Amino acid sequence: MSDFCDSGVPVIDYGHVSQGVQVLDRDPEFKMLVSAVWDYRLPFQKTMGHAAALLGLMLTLEPISNTAIAAVMIQWFVKAGMSKDAPDQALRTITRLVTFVASIRSLEGRAGKRLWGVYLLIVEWHHGHLDDTKIELAIQALGGECVRLEHVTLGLGTDVFSALIKCLPNGSVEARIFAHAYSRGLAQQDSGGTRV
Repeated sequence: MSDFCDSGVPVIDYGHVSQGVQVLDRDPEFKMLVSAVWDYRLPFQKTMGHAAALLGLMLTLEPISNTAIAAVMIQWFVKAGMSKDAPDQALRTITRLVTFVASIRSLEGRAGKRLWGVYLLIVEWHHGHLDDTKIELAIQALGGECVRLEHVTLGLGTDVFSALIKCLPNGSVEARIFAHAYSRGLAQQDSGGTRV
């Protein structure tokens, strides 16, 4: 996925991500490297830090396609999911990675659009196919993760939300969904409602 189409909906090519994952899975040297760096026995936060630093760097390297980036990050996602202290839901693992990247890297230029694209490619790889409902849920989950961050560290969730929403087309359906999920989550938290 290189961009959003005219309607603002991401263009996703699921087959290429699966092919990329398969190519990486067949490379014994890559598998050995990934197993050493992203060992599932390591603390989740530590491997997420490694993955976020790598993802942030790859987003700035134009020759690397979003599909290739997603395939590499899926390798982390699979390993991270086996960690004892990983989030209890797969989508939460992915949203934590994306928000961590947004908290440590500038998302200027195409990097932010690419981050959203890679996020949706990973979500689609995990779910098999993204329809409008699943895309909306994925965007809402990212808004909910920003609320969780705001609860953990005052100001951090707002900073991450601001960085991520700037990367969506202004006034797009996706931007409205993301903003609504974030504001609704904050309101629920303020009223003592269900924590995100």
